[in-house]
Amino acid sequence: MPLVFDSFSDRAAAKRFAAAVKQQFDLGATVHDSQDDPDPTLLLDALIDLVTYELFLPIVLVERATDEENALEKENAVVQLVEQFGGEFAGT
Repeated sequence: MPLVFDSFSDRAAAKRFAAAVKQQFDLGATVHDSQDDPDPTLLLDALIDLVTYELFLPIVLVERATDEENALEKENAVVQLVEQFGGEFAGT
């Protein structure tokens, strides 16, 4: 399940956040305008979780950091970064 971020003021802010995540942390990040149009690479259980909760659009899905000693620190830094772009961490 990816990291899920929502509550951006507009799509442009969400796109800036996604670009910053890619640049600073080398993690995949995609912007979505609908919970009904999720990342097609997500597993079925992740898709079910996305439609279970009401998110405030647009949303950004960020891939989880894996195979790294500092994966948790990297993910925590992404969660902190979203505040600079006016979004919120919605969960995983």
